[in-house]
Amino acid sequence: MRVERLQVGTLLQIAEALEAVVGRCFGPTGGQVLFTRDTGEVLITRDGWKILTSLKLDHPVARVLVSCVSTHCEAAGDGAKSFLLLLAGLLRGIQAARLRGLELRRAAVALRSFQTQVLDGVIRESLALFAAPLLPCGDPIGLLGALTRAYFRGKVARTHCGFLSEMVCEFYQRWRCVGEAEGAALISCHFAQLHTAVPGLPVGRSRVLEGLVFHRDFAVRCPMDGPLRAVAVGVALDNSLAPPGVTVSLASQAQFQSHCRWLANQVERGMASLQKLEVKLLMSSVKQSDLVLDHAQRAGISVVECMDEDELALFCRFGGADLFTNPGDWSQIGEEHIATVTFCQPAVLGPDRCAHVGFPERRGLVPHCLVLCGPVPGLADQCVCAFRGVVRMLQRAFEPIQSHHRHSGEAKERATCNELKRPNQQADEQLGSIASNIRNKAGSLLPVGGAFEFLLHHHLLQHATHTSCPDTQAACKLVAGAVLSVPRRLYPGRRFLEARSSFLRTFPPRPAVEGAHGFESMACKYQLLVSVLQCLGSLLSVDIILHTSMSSQRARRREQGEEEEGEEQAEEEGGQEEREEEGGVG
Repeated sequence: MRVERLQVGTLLQIAEALEAVVGRCFGPTGGQVLFTRDTGEVLITRDGWKILTSLKLDHPVARVLVSCVSTHCEAAGDGAKSFLLLLAGLLRGIQAARLRGLELRRAAVALRSFQTQVLDGVIRESLALFAAPLLPCGDPIGLLGALTRAYFRGKVARTHCGFLSEMVCEFYQRWRCVGEAEGAALISCHFAQLHTAVPGLPVGRSRVLEGLVFHRDFAVRCPMDGPLRAVAVGVALDNSLAPPGVTVSLASQAQFQSHCRWLANQVERGMASLQKLEVKLLMSSVKQSDLVLDHAQRAGISVVECMDEDELALFCRFGGADLFTNPGDWSQIGEEHIATVTFCQPAVLGPDRCAHVGFPERRGLVPHCLVLCGPVPGLADQCVCAFRGVVRMLQRAFEPIQSHHRHSGEAKERATCNELKRPNQQADEQLGSIASNIRNKAGSLLPVGGAFEFLLHHHLLQHATHTSCPDTQAACKLVAGAVLSVPRRLYPGRRFLEARSSFLRTFPPRPAVEGAHGFESMACKYQLLVSVLQCLGSLLSVDIILHTSMSSQRARRREQGEEEEGEEQAEEEGGQEEREEEGGVG
């Protein structure tokens, strides 16, 4: 076992190494990374999360960093590359501050309390004034398109950005949930069931379909026109001879035939009850017997069996029905188990045959699904990953900025620095409290190109001049310097000074809706900064790393096993000697 003391310099080296990998793909003009495998597979991508998770990393800190990035992307859908830029910028600032005498522990405590004591108030009271709301506005679809185009420029090739952005706008518009947090959350939660990847076709063949595509073919298909009544079941509808694992012994052939006739009569009565309820479609998560399928064919009832349980649950949700789970008792099927669908037809997507089902409007939402194509499996998967990220990003963007963090040690920190509020801020009495809550308007947008970073940099420096607490001043200056890492990468060299000068000439900017080339969500930017601060706090709390090799662990287990075997053998020999002595005495 090797012991390594973790220094800020080590953290900085690892962060800068990962930053160098993803940095060349950053921004709308960034390139792509080519990965090859021994099997001949090739991956070309500019998705930061995909790049990081494809790397083989040896150092445990690097793996922890990638894990933190993955956790953030799961929540916000974007920001892997910006995450590393901000983290590396913060570590560079801490390294420089340490050379000037700043204690590492003190910096960690200041950054940990920075979010609730400073950042939340700056976002709420300062940056929110310059954000353009997605709703209400005259053209929410136009703003949604500008938001998604900016997102796809960092994820996929430039030739596909416009088309995929139009698909997202069409998808949310047909769902009727543009700007609606509930609909966006529903789409994000069930995205796995709301899309189908079809490799072998160009990306331009991707489309939005009404209803849902269930990835099972019809076991029985009968003619169906117009609105239908359907039932979803999670059990086999015919009673078997015995439960699974139980052997049945029949005395004669006549007894067997009698039981078969009883089963047939039961299934026939069950189908009659379904016909009485005017059911035309049976959706099942289990395989039904040939007897059930035969009687369904005669009754004109289409059957889709062996469905995924999540897909069947979504069918019940959109159809407004309960799942029937009472085995063999058809009489219990009632109106509460009946779903209404607008159509049901087969669909051929690539090599697969599926069931395509439409649903009526429910609670203001009209279900639709996505068919995402790609000429090769890798590109189709890239489109799926990009769409998965954009629906998560839109879910976060449509929600108000909400922060609720509890810090057990904040009372002690407030005793050290009691002057954290800016002057003339009477509304911020809860800014340094144990629980801080922020609620901004949903869909707050800022123009892309560094507007968020320049604004935050300016207001953090302004806040630092209004507080007398040295720790708060240091934290504000650290974060203010780190956030400029993003526009520095967007505008390399002299272009950064030009962009910053242009921003200062137009300060304070007014909320811009028209004229911007793209937008980004302020809620996602806030979430990114919070995730970076939490990751940095976790890393700075580590003192040493214990390196253990698998070979040494296996050798240690082998030695322990040999010792245990030797002890058992010694005990057996001792017991045998005792028995021999007792026999000799007898």
